[in-house]
Amino acid sequence: MTTPRAGSILVLVALLAGAAFADTDSARAADLNDKGLNLAQQGRLEDAVRSLEAALKSAPADPTIRRNLGRCASSWGMQLLAKGDP
Repeated sequence: MTTPRAGSILVLVALLAGAAFADTDSARAADLNDKGLNLAQQGRLEDAVRSLEAALKSAPADPTIRRNLGRCASSWGMQLLAKGDP
């Protein structure tokens, strides 16, 4: 496979594989974000923060995940302060 056409096919396959990985990261980030929100609703803020941090690693530019993590971390901090555990 040393023809120019074969090289083009390999480039196309690589691009498609990259897109598939990006979709996988987006789906993983969305799942972890949803899990974090559910944990927060249950009052499990420490676990929620961990889930949202993992989501942010999968989609670092996602503003919704950033916002959810910020709010959840803030709520967790307030919860700890209320317990006298800074």
